[in-house]
Amino acid sequence: MKRLTLLILILAWVPALFADGREQNPLQLQWLTPSNWGPNATAYDQGAALGYHFNPQWYFGVSGRGRAEGESAMGWMMGSERMMFQQEGLDQSTYTREPTQTVELRWTPWDFGLYFSAGGLSLGAQSEHYVYDKRARILGDNAYTTDLDIQIDREAGSGAALGAGYVWVSESGFSLSAGSLIAVDQRQKTITITTPNADSTVSEADLAHLKDDVSWRENMFPMSTFSLGVGWNF
Repeated sequence: MKRLTLLILILAWVPALFADGREQNPLQLQWLTPSNWGPNATAYDQGAALGYHFNPQWYFGVSGRGRAEGESAMGWMMGSERMMFQQEGLDQSTYTREPTQTVELRWTPWDFGLYFSAGGLSLGAQSEHYVYDKRARILGDNAYTTDLDIQIDREAGSGAALGAGYVWVSESGFSLSAGSLIAVDQRQKTITITTPNADSTVSEADLAHLKDDVSWRENMFPMSTFSLGVGWNF
């Protein structure tokens, strides 16, 4: 009986602890950590978020991230080989990400911090460049000995977005958050594939087959942003 009473007291006390931090320290300022989508790849640079908790249930805020560029945009290891788009021999990949901004209204129906959100996001232009070594490979329906150069350019885009996440604010003001916004719309993308040093001419039909593989991967991911935040509430 004592254990049951203690459990009930804990279950009643813990939600109140989570809610109190947001109510007592409503102004939220956080540093957004770089988002990592692949080995050694910073897909989005660090940034900042500023918002206000009107009460434990409702929050409104904005965020922004700076420009990012680097190596290793993507790529999976298959044994000792690095591959992407079902093609082995990926030598290097680079990326650029222009600044990103979001505006967000969050609803937190439970005291423990899970929230749902609606708002908008604006993503800057993005590009990824993949360079493959020269080797025997299958492209479409035929075999070739060739290298590959794949360039993906995404135009800047913005749109309405929905999201979800988690926020925790201590009574002292220290705060943590994690969340994602996903836009309703897609944006325009350009995919360019060349074979600079092929032993024989690669047919347009076989290049189109590889382009379809790249497009399939691109269309899997809508405009979105993910953030991990740490900061202080006042």
